[in-house]
Amino acid sequence: MDGSNASIAMITQSYVGQIGGQASADIFNQRLQRHGFAKFAAPLFDLRSRIWYNGDLESRYFYVPGIFAQLLMLISMILTVSSVVKEKTRGTMEMLSVTPLKPTEIIMGKLIPFGAIAMFDILICFLIATLWFGVPMYGSVILLFIVSAVYLLAGLGTRLAISTFARNERQAGMANLLVTAPQLVLSGFIFPIANMPPFIQGITYFLPLRYLLSITRELFLKGIGINYLWPEIWPMCLIAVVILGVSIMKFRQKLE
Repeated sequence: MDGSNASIAMITQSYVGQIGGQASADIFNQRLQRHGFAKFAAPLFDLRSRIWYNGDLESRYFYVPGIFAQLLMLISMILTVSSVVKEKTRGTMEMLSVTPLKPTEIIMGKLIPFGAIAMFDILICFLIATLWFGVPMYGSVILLFIVSAVYLLAGLGTRLAISTFARNERQAGMANLLVTAPQLVLSGFIFPIANMPPFIQGITYFLPLRYLLSITRELFLKGIGINYLWPEIWPMCLIAVVILGVSIMKFRQKLE
């Protein structure tokens, strides 16, 4: 069994044990009946499961990489929206728009510092996850940071779009809640995506956090490479490029 998802592994182990035990007893009783013996409740097979990647089913091995991804989402949310909206309410953004700076330079000046701070926070979260909580890191650390940077582009783009349309910090906070809450619920961190209705499962394909959660857990616990992670990486890259491109275009129109 795949123990990288501890909750699903425990449920699967229970189901397989019950199904295997019942099938074993049925086969054993059929053989007894063919030879004229009475039924017996003892199982014919001894089912022994082998758990990979998380042999002890430690819950922190499952939750800490997921929290690592969620913190990245929250960091990008707090930094970008609070800064840009505050400047709009104080009138600083209008002062920047009349300076010789180009709209693209203003946008990059907003995104690059927040991106650098977020990457530093990723390093802190990684050290806490591995050194404090003892979560093993079997995959490539460089690949983990590259994937986190790609997701950060999607997060910064989303928050830049929110700050473009929000008139004050209260509206920005409500918009952030509307964007963040569905991602937390539908990303697979709380509920398995396989147990969701088909329509909801289709919606999860448009959430970059879904892919980041899967990638971080597989990098931490399985240590697989980019050739196996590529089906998860390229949709997140596409979503990040689209979101960031549309957000920059809208923000640029506001400045102009």
